[in-house]
Amino acid sequence: MQIDNFNQIHNLIKADDSEFLYEAQIIRRGKDHPELPAANQLIKTLCIHGKEDLLKHYDEIVKLCEMFGARAYFSLQRKSNKKCIENAIKCYADRLYIGDTKRPEAIWWHAVGTTVPEKKLWVIDVDSKDLDLVSKIISYIEKQQPFKNPVGVVPTLNGFHIISHPFNCSNFSNDISGDVEIKKHGLTLLYM
Repeated sequence: MQIDNFNQIHNLIKADDSEFLYEAQIIRRGKDHPELPAANQLIKTLCIHGKEDLLKHYDEIVKLCEMFGARAYFSLQRKSNKKCIENAIKCYADRLYIGDTKRPEAIWWHAVGTTVPEKKLWVIDVDSKDLDLVSKIISYIEKQQPFKNPVGVVPTLNGFHIISHPFNCSNFSNDISGDVEIKKHGLTLLYM
């Protein structure tokens, strides 16, 4: 089953801005490929610098997904290039200090992954096609943070990802039942 969320993601990200980046990852999942030696296999990670840059990578992402039977995921956590570079410099210095010079190319992606985003967004993973459940979750979130509504809803293979600003989730599991998980550093489905 093909799911193409490029338009939904395009509408959720900021206009082109060379000072910030988003991360896209193409991943072969163990769920889809039980023969994999690990749970997941990372095929490629991309830095995306806004709406137009996302569209420029469309063909590449689709081809890689189809070639490897992979899924493309997108982080809506916008990060400052400057902070990512500062974090990378620190990571490189730390590695040199301890004498670890293996896989220097991985340091950049580690730095990007550990850089604090400009604004945090959560992914509420709903493994159900039940639209009443999605509406109930959105209402719950809106009650917790009346001035910051959920950002968007993205379809997935088994349900939906609700993209939301952080909210008080202390009673979430008591008030919301079903196959639902809050992912505070989650990626949402871009393409599969």
